[in-house]
Amino acid sequence: MKICFKRRNNFPILKFCLLLCGLYVFSSFGQVKPTELPQKELKQCSIQELDSLFDEVNAVFKEEEIIKYSEEICEKLNGCVLIARNNKIIFQKEIGYLRFYEDPKATPSLSLNEMEKAREKKENQITTSTFFELASLTKQFTAAAILKLAEEEKLKLNSEVQTFFSNFPYKGISIHQLLTHTSGIPEYLDFPIRYFKDTSLLTTNDEILSILMTKKPALEFAPGHRFLYTNTNYVILAKIIEKVSNLSFENYIRQSFLVPAGIEKAFFITEIDAQDSLAIACGHLLSKSEVPFDYLDGTVGDKGMYCTINDLYRWEQQLFSGNILSETSLNKATAVQNILKNKKTPNEQYGYGFRIEMNKNKKNNDDKLVFHGGLWHGFQNLFIYRPKDQVFIIFLSNFRNKAHFRKSDKYFQILDGA
Repeated sequence: MKICFKRRNNFPILKFCLLLCGLYVFSSFGQVKPTELPQKELKQCSIQELDSLFDEVNAVFKEEEIIKYSEEICEKLNGCVLIARNNKIIFQKEIGYLRFYEDPKATPSLSLNEMEKAREKKENQITTSTFFELASLTKQFTAAAILKLAEEEKLKLNSEVQTFFSNFPYKGISIHQLLTHTSGIPEYLDFPIRYFKDTSLLTTNDEILSILMTKKPALEFAPGHRFLYTNTNYVILAKIIEKVSNLSFENYIRQSFLVPAGIEKAFFITEIDAQDSLAIACGHLLSKSEVPFDYLDGTVGDKGMYCTINDLYRWEQQLFSGNILSETSLNKATAVQNILKNKKTPNEQYGYGFRIEMNKNKKNNDDKLVFHGGLWHGFQNLFIYRPKDQVFIIFLSNFRNKAHFRKSDKYFQILDGA
């Protein structure tokens, strides 16, 4: 994903003309009533006041463009979207179904007519109360937990994994390298099926750690020498959190982050059997076939957290306003951290639990994007945050049709336009 940075033109005459056009258009079409704009006559306005008027009208134009563009994306979206700037929600919409009911294999007892009726039931509609598998958006919670424990001096980011698990077979791998995907540890999703005890059951973080200790699959590279995005890193981090806190990963996240933030109903895959009363989205492939649970669904830390879009937005607001972590820890999480031992930075820049994209043309550290995608078993999620103007873009979808895939650039083109 490439961010588009544009330089704003600053010509007073052009601004004046655009202001007049804006006043005319909004007055004519009823988008903004004349009484809603400052009543001072233009001939009495200074250049500074005209600047302010221009910015006011221009901001309304941009919001209208954001809404229009978001509606276009929603024509194909099955899920939720939330766009906010400076703590103001510009656009939010929920559209589609928890289940498509177009996969006879998933509902063999229903006729086609019964499937259609089930699809259109009110309780099958996606709302703000719908829970989505966050997939890799879960990683930011895991990273935040590690940073919080570091703040409390219960661990150090440069500590090696063997400090916590003496039988861990790989020497020289640090927590920092797990956080930044520079450890070289192989992807557990690619482990041979024979490594798992019983694929009729969900695997666990304990089982993944046991496989690493007993099977000892070869490292992909020497620690710190390459970047390779690997879910296993965050499975191990979740185990370290449990070891240090003496709590389950789920309870640590809940007690330390969710409850203080007012997020009471978020849950994890390990707790899904107890969530019968909640509206939980089912993941779907492009064919609209449902993705059933399988043994790889059971880990937490790398994925496995379920949340509504409003609760996720609430968490992000709390996190980036400094209510979750110290300023120092938050800066670490959102800075480029995957610098290799040869001092080079990979093309894919990663912080702690977030991907990072810097504006290379500016020195301002706020002029960057902090983001992450989440793809897992029919879910396709996206989170983006831009610190300089507190822009949040959140998509949660249970349909892998790429409705919002590579669509975020235009939001910033609209916001950064003159």
